[in-house]
Amino acid sequence: MKKSDVLQHAIEDLVRRDPHITLPEVKDMLTQDRSPELIEDVDEDAISFVWFDGSGRRRSKPAVISGLKHRLSRAKKPPKLR
Repeated sequence: MKKSDVLQHAIEDLVRRDPHITLPEVKDMLTQDRSPELIEDVDEDAISFVWFDGSGRRRSKPAVISGLKHRLSRAKKPPKLR
């Protein structure tokens, strides 16, 4: 099983707060203005988010916008099924 990244954890946190959150609401929440510590940049194709590698160095990682629906779907699954 693939390990979740910080963007997936952020989406899971949004789902815990509001289990009925929609994809447009998630997109609205994942902005640099609302999450400057996580989101580096957002454009029509991708979200660049910040994570720290094993040595503590700050890295940038892109996630395609089209993949957010899959991330949201995984976050909404009961923990046993993830």
